[in-house]
Amino acid sequence: MDETPKQNAMKELEEELGYKAKTMKLIGKFYSAPHISNDLQYIFLATGLKKIRKRLEYGENIRTRRM
Repeated sequence: MDETPKQNAMKELEEELGYKAKTMKLIGKFYSAPHISNDLQYIFLATGLKKIRKRLEYGENIRTRRM
C-alpha cells in the first residue's frame, strides 16, 4: 500500500528524528529540479511534538537540534 505524503512525513519524523506529532500541516510543495525531474517535494509543519525513541536504519547517524 502506498503512503500519502503526510503519512510518509509522520513516519520519517518518528523513525529518523524520534518525535511524534500531534498535527502535521502541509505548508508547501515544489519541484526540486523541474527542468530534469517531475519529483514533487512536500513541506510539512509538525506541531505538538512528543519525544519518542528513534528507529534508525543501520549506518544512519542523525543528530537533532531543538530550535
